[in-house]
Amino acid sequence: MSEKDNLSIYLRLGVITLILFVITIGVYFLCFYKPYDLITTNVYMPEIASVNQSIKDMNRDNLIFFSIFSFIICIFVSYIILIFITPVTEVNAKLKSKKCDSKINVSLKGGGAYRVNTYKLTFELDNGDEMSFPVYDKHYVTILEGNKGIMKYKKGLVNRYVGFYVKEVE
Repeated sequence: MSEKDNLSIYLRLGVITLILFVITIGVYFLCFYKPYDLITTNVYMPEIASVNQSIKDMNRDNLIFFSIFSFIICIFVSYIILIFITPVTEVNAKLKSKKCDSKINVSLKGGGAYRVNTYKLTFELDNGDEMSFPVYDKHYVTILEGNKGIMKYKKGLVNRYVGFYVKEVE
């Protein structure tokens, strides 16, 4: 992926995060933030002054915690949103190779062993580039090497395979 594509993705991620963060902080100040002042007159009592200062300190600590926590949550949510709003890209491609890795996992408690298969498809695009995707077994089985057609994928921080529609069989 080019630097321009990466910059575009990170820019969208940043904008979505900032929008969510501004909304979150706005909701906090409108609904939850309550500045406490026990006495508003000019009467000086050391006990009340110390209680007022303690309450102000608690509000500041809560605000700092809420800001940091909500910013982290906003980054996570904006990444999820970015995954779902990324458009599907269609390109002409040819299936160059199929790869199946098999691994046997053995249970330490004596429950037996089971096999785990991982499938990978490598496509050659019209411009000569190659793209590899991990896929489910149903995609691995239905496409044969040498098939030409339209490959659909989502371009993002991690490219995700969507589908392959065969036009020509070799």
